[in-house]
Amino acid sequence: MQIDLWHFENFKGADTLVLSGQPEAILALAEALEALASSEEIEIALEEHLPVVGFSQLFVLKELVPVTGQFRWLVPASELLAAAAQVRAVAVGAPAHQYFDLVEPETVLLVTAGEYPPEWFGHRPNNSFKPNPLRGSA
Repeated sequence: MQIDLWHFENFKGADTLVLSGQPEAILALAEALEALASSEEIEIALEEHLPVVGFSQLFVLKELVPVTGQFRWLVPASELLAAAAQVRAVAVGAPAHQYFDLVEPETVLLVTAGEYPPEWFGHRPNNSFKPNPLRGSA
């Protein structure tokens, strides 16, 4: 299982951060969002909790806090479970995708399941990831 995270300046006509994986990987993203909702954490770097491969970095933030990273997805605590449900719907409906807004106004986040294999991004699958647990999650 892995998640590809790549930034494209002109992906289907827009500046896009593509987060792509097979359905089980996108379900893991939904579970990470659900865990963040019940956690004491304010933000997470996805590559610390999910098997992310790529040349981009994405932070999920409950509130706008300073982080050092390329891209920031602001999902207030009150909206995390709804965002997780949207991501879960992408995984269950694969092949499917959903767009989300990022803090960076010029870039959109595209979460996609079952549409692009790892080879599309120019590499082979990586199955050696071990996630870090969230502090205070249920």
